[in-house]
Amino acid sequence: MNFRARQFASCGVRMLPQPWRLFSRAAEDTALQRIRKVLCVAEKNDAARGIADLLSNSRMRRREGFSKFNKIYEYDYQMFGQNVTMVMTSVSGHLLAHDFKLPFRKWHSCNPLALFDAEIEKYCPENYVDIKRTLEREVQQCQALVIWTDCDREGENIGFEIIHVCKAGA
Repeated sequence: MNFRARQFASCGVRMLPQPWRLFSRAAEDTALQRIRKVLCVAEKNDAARGIADLLSNSRMRRREGFSKFNKIYEYDYQMFGQNVTMVMTSVSGHLLAHDFKLPFRKWHSCNPLALFDAEIEKYCPENYVDIKRTLEREVQQCQALVIWTDCDREGENIGFEIIHVCKAGA
């Protein structure tokens, strides 16, 4: 069973058998045993605080990140039969923005039809750089990442933005 399947199975959700496996059960078990610290990222700080409070039985420790609005909550947790440290933090909605590359940024400076084929770039807006820096710092000490965003298209997009930033920072 993969990581996600094990997580759901521990919650009582039934998973259908997978037709293929990437790793043997022994390799998966070895990988799971190496997990000592888990980075959890919620969509908003209120959600991060509430989830951490609930999962820690109100025994979480709070510390500051680079952003004054997005705190870090740490607590010990039992996962896969072992003790791990959970590090819960958050973003503030979308972490990355998209824009046309120059010279297409000023729409009136080009033919609007050219925008359909123009390249776009993904970047972190100035007001979210501190949140990005927190994720980059925290992911370096963690062996697993858990995304806690809304279960909709926007939440999924935010989740992929978090994964993108964490992969680049690891």
